[in-house]
Amino acid sequence: MAYAGYISDSVVYIKLTNFAPGATDDVEAALDSLVDDQDAVRGIILDLRGNPGGLFIEAQATASLFLDDGLFLVGTDGRSRWNDERFTASGGDRAHGLSMAVLVDRSSASASEIVAGALRQNNRAILVGDTTYGKGLVQGFLRFLGDDGLRLTISRYYFEGRVYLNEFDSTLHDTGHGLPPDHYYRSGGTETFVRMLERSFLLQRFAHLHQTEIIAQADHAELDDVWIDLLAEFIEDEFDYPSDVMLQVELLLSVVKDLDSTLPVGSVTRDLLAAAIRHDRQRLFRYRPYIKRRLVQLAFERAYSAYRAYDEVIVRHEPGIALAAEQLWKR
Repeated sequence: MAYAGYISDSVVYIKLTNFAPGATDDVEAALDSLVDDQDAVRGIILDLRGNPGGLFIEAQATASLFLDDGLFLVGTDGRSRWNDERFTASGGDRAHGLSMAVLVDRSSASASEIVAGALRQNNRAILVGDTTYGKGLVQGFLRFLGDDGLRLTISRYYFEGRVYLNEFDSTLHDTGHGLPPDHYYRSGGTETFVRMLERSFLLQRFAHLHQTEIIAQADHAELDDVWIDLLAEFIEDEFDYPSDVMLQVELLLSVVKDLDSTLPVGSVTRDLLAAAIRHDRQRLFRYRPYIKRRLVQLAFERAYSAYRAYDEVIVRHEPGIALAAEQLWKR
């Protein structure tokens, strides 16, 4: 668990990064310490954004923390009746029925979707964010002689009302459609360009290089736009991730080379290439709210701790959390 604490309007916020062993114990400990005075707590936000999943038993136990005994959590619909199972909540609602919002995005998968789906389908929580990944399959593994084996999908998870994360089309091809949110919010962090920038570790390097200045100049986690200009210069020679527009223009240029050189297309293609370059350079500015907030978060993590970064940057100023809190106040 990355963080557990209060946000400014008496809402408990819990960020769970995965469902590794002990995840349920962490959430339970957070509830025991933060929900001791029910009258002072307005609701609970469980943040599962970017959570790729983990152990099914942890997902089952975590969902049970917020549901009454005996409520249906999730079932498996298998290729044979031997693979059909039903799982129910046990242990009682440790959150005492407080209003809940679960934050999800396109990277919330597998065990995260089981928790989000079980809580939403039991009318226990609303989902805020983006549609989840759509990974609701149960797989078995058959080992052959030697080192070979076969991984086979044996069943699908479903929730109350026979809601599935995965469907089959007319050719029996599996399509994962995920869980749509009740209230939509799309963070720039899920965009392909931003994810590739994150994977390059250039944001981390830049934030560490300038951490003192970033922390000193950060006003409520909002840096001046000049930092985007500085970042653009920093990554210019090290980050090359062309957009779909640039790829299409490059394809067009390759076709033009094979055409009769007397055709008046040279200036047009040069203009298109220049426009594509301008388009790609503007992507940092398109996602600047997320990138600036991320730089402040990384600087705080480097200088202090991940907990303090959440406490002073993310929890107070992240728009998705603010939207979830707003919806809880309306319930």
